[in-house]
Amino acid sequence: MLLWVLSSSVSMLVLVVIVRWYLGMERARAIRVAESTDRGLFRFSDGVKVRSIDPISVLMDMEAHDRYRFDLHPQRVAEGDKESQEITVDAVRGAFRVGEFTAIGRPGLTFLECLKLWDSFCWFIDQQKKNSERPRTWQPSMERTSSESVPPITNDTLDSGSTVAEQSQSQPSP
Repeated sequence: MLLWVLSSSVSMLVLVVIVRWYLGMERARAIRVAESTDRGLFRFSDGVKVRSIDPISVLMDMEAHDRYRFDLHPQRVAEGDKESQEITVDAVRGAFRVGEFTAIGRPGLTFLECLKLWDSFCWFIDQQKKNSERPRTWQPSMERTSSESVPPITNDTLDSGSTVAEQSQSQPSP
């Protein structure tokens, strides 16, 4: 009987140690996710897990897409053009490296989720551009950016049509 109680106590102790270790790993993962957010990475779900991606690489991949055009497709998608939506979804899947949704539990996004992902990404980029906070290392420039004032250039033509130089030559000097 004593042996059974002792073994069950050891089992509970091992179980507590495993649970604490697992929770510690989750906290460490949460810290890593928070650090990646501080670096300006865009976070999104691929259907299974939350991933982070560099916004510049996404923009470059969208620009490099063979059919997607920044000046054409966003407006057409907003108007409901099916072909533009399909081109945008194809470009988003390539840029974010996500596949098409096929089964529950596997990575992939539906057609509508890809459009929402692109919309969220555009909002994220817009918010980054509107961020007015200066970096901590920012220092105002101490150099002068303008030159000394130059007197304004005036019109040398008189009302009579002659120039100031012609006027001074025709009058004798005292």
